[in-house]
Order: sequence, then C-alpha cells, then structure tokens
Amino acid sequence: TRSVLFPHKKYFVLFDSFSTTNPAYFEWKWNVWQTNCNINPTNCSFSYSVTNAYNGSNVTVYVTQIVNPALVTLTNLASGGNLFGTNYGNMAKINPFTGEDYDGSNDPVGPDFYWPYWANSIWEQNVTPTTDWHFMTVVYPVKWGQSPPTITRIDDYTVGVTNGAEGDLIRF
Repeated sequence: TRSVLFPHKKYFVLFDSFSTTNPAYFEWKWNVWQTNCNINPTNCSFSYSVTNAYNGSNVTVYVTQIVNPALVTLTNLASGGNLFGTNYGNMAKINPFTGEDYDGSNDPVGPDFYWPYWANSIWEQNVTPTTDWHFMTVVYPVKWGQSPPTITRIDDYTVGVTNGAEGDLIRF
C-alpha cells in the first residue's frame, strides 16, 4: 500500500506498507542521476543538487527515511555515472543484498552498460526479516540559496518537518 502526502505543495511524504506471511527482507532502491549525492547513513538521508532544465535554476533535494537507523542497512553503489559505455563496471543494477543482477544483458538492443543511467543506486533493507515493514520518506526540494528543511524523526511513524516559519507534524 502506498500513501502520498503533499504538504503546502512544497514537498512530499511517501508511506509504503508491506506484509507477507513469512518473515522477509524488504528493499527500497533510489536511483540518483547526479554525481553530487551526499549520503548520511547515520540518519538514513541523502541530498543532491540539480539544475532545473525548465528555468535554469538550481534545486537541492533532501531525502530522509523515517526509520530507526539500527533497523536498516543503507548501501550506495556509486558508479560515477555511465555515459554511453564509459563505465563497464557500473554496479548500479546489482542488488547488494541478494547479488541479483538487473543489468539487462539479455536485452536485444544491448547490455545496459551501453546506455546512460544514474551515478548512485541507494539500496535500503531491513536488518531482520519480518512479516510487516514500512518505508516512510520525506522528499523536500529547495531552491538554490534557500535554507534546507529540518526533518526530524519522532518515531518510525511520525516526522517533524520545519522550514522557516512553516512546521508540520506528520503521522501515519
């Protein structure tokens, strides 16, 4: 089940809930095209900057998983990008937890290393198999030069988000 919330038309919160009959690992993968991705595994967050092609302004995107960091493993397979066959060792499509390879080597057009794709593949997985799991994420883009938001995990279902005078307490 996925819920999406758009507070103030400025950012969004994703809440994905999973369940299974047998204990399992649940994974979530973020693909970040930009090479300037800064990852903070201590609080399960990352940020990156990008130029808006529509109007040429720069935007920094702040992404924070709302979870006890001790309950997840965060792995970034940074490849430095793959510009049309320049990086044959690009590990972006190999699952670091299972080793499964999604590289498309059976693709009739050619293996994925011939095509450009993201410089960072950020994988998250619960540490202990369970029958119920959720991923709650705040994604907050900020215009260049504006203050970054403060995103505070209250518990695994509640987050405080503050930017300037605006403040929200969100609970799923």
